Amino acid sequence: MSLPGGLQTVVVTGQYLTPDGEPRRGSVLIEPEPDALTSAEHGLIVLGGTEAQLDDSGRFSLELLATDAAGVTPSSWACRVTERWPDAPDRSYFLELPADEPTVSLPEAALAGRTRAAGDDPAGDRPAGTASSRRHAGDGGGP
Repeated sequence: MSLPGGLQTVVVTGQYLTPDGEPRRGSVLIEPEPDALTSAEHGLIVLGGTEAQLDDSGRFSLELLATDAAGVTPSSWACRVTERWPDAPDRSYFLELPADEPTVSLPEAALAGRTRAAGDDPAGDRPAGTASSRRHAGDGGGP
């Protein structure tokens, strides 16, 4: 199922390979921080995350709500990205997905320094009590 029409979205893609060029096995979990996003205009609440399994070539693609989508509350937030591997530690970090960039390559965003460590507050101006308390393996015990 996809998000209702009229909401600003971003397509997030990526490919993961082993050091010898073989496709990686695993998944990418993307969760909004904070846990719940609302849009009165579209009559919806967005809860939880979505997980993409890497395909046989180590690739994934997801269409996600833009982190600055018009009419969505809070108005500024970030996604917690958790890369999950069956044979290596998980890796978590935050990423913003602005609507003015309709396609984002996750590996390119990480290389360009657009990600923040999982321990950093994705929205420092968030009202008290709205930060997530979820913890995931490999995230260093961040918020």
